[in-house]
Amino acid sequence: MPSGSYPDFGGDSQHHLGVVSPNPFGEEEFDDEDTGMDTDRRSNRKWRRRVEQALAKMATEVAALREQLEAARAQKRRRRLRNWVLWAIYVVGRHLVIEAAFWGLVFLWMRRKGDRVAQDALRLVIRFVRERLKLGNLRGMKEVKAAR
Repeated sequence: MPSGSYPDFGGDSQHHLGVVSPNPFGEEEFDDEDTGMDTDRRSNRKWRRRVEQALAKMATEVAALREQLEAARAQKRRRRLRNWVLWAIYVVGRHLVIEAAFWGLVFLWMRRKGDRVAQDALRLVIRFVRERLKLGNLRGMKEVKAAR
């Protein structure tokens, strides 16, 4: 393919990439008299150095981006666990509120109806909870006294 068929990007006509070398970083120079490309050793070395510096800079940037992505993933995992715990607490709390409202309505309906069985059952539950709370407080007080 003649060298005039390469697109001109406004740069120097000697610096276009028309030749692909099987050994781009080797010591051998490629001189092709048919295409009119006479490569100069110094310009080739400068070009190689610029390309190597650009590759090193890009590799550094890619490594930094990988670290940022890894940190973001770790934070996301922590957030996922925290969100799951908060969601579980919300679901349990919502369930308790709905259940308390339901049983409150059942007991109000039973009281209005005049049924004493529901009231007796409610008194029994309240008495049980009070005793458990008192026992818990007494145990806590005994542990505090024993620690002194």
